[in-house]
Amino acid sequence: MMGRGKEDYTGKDVLILGGGDGGILCEIVKLKPKMVTMVEIDQMVIDGCKKYMRKTCGDVLDNLKGDCYQVLVEDCISVLERYAKEGRELKKKKERKKERKKERKKERKKERKKEKKRRRRERV
Repeated sequence: MMGRGKEDYTGKDVLILGGGDGGILCEIVKLKPKMVTMVEIDQMVIDGCKKYMRKTCGDVLDNLKGDCYQVLVEDCISVLERYAKEGRELKKKKERKKERKKERKKERKKERKKEKKRRRRERV
């Protein structure tokens, strides 16, 4: 995960599409998400990575279900369709970044307003 530390996955639901080597799953699980769902269409990829790429996947591919993750071996299109029917909202990283930027801007505005009030009181 190239942007480590930039995204807070704590308590969030995460969807990984086509992460057969288990590397991203292994790293995200360390960040205490609510639930991670990894979808991989090919069981042979999972088996090969489990056998030959232990440094990448750790032990997350040993079981297809853990405390905070599950691995689904199926086509991601059917998973996305199921999510849509359930009304789940998927956000791209860009959208989340935009939302955080908006929230920070709002927070700065609030802080400036507080500072302005404080200065007025000091003048009186």
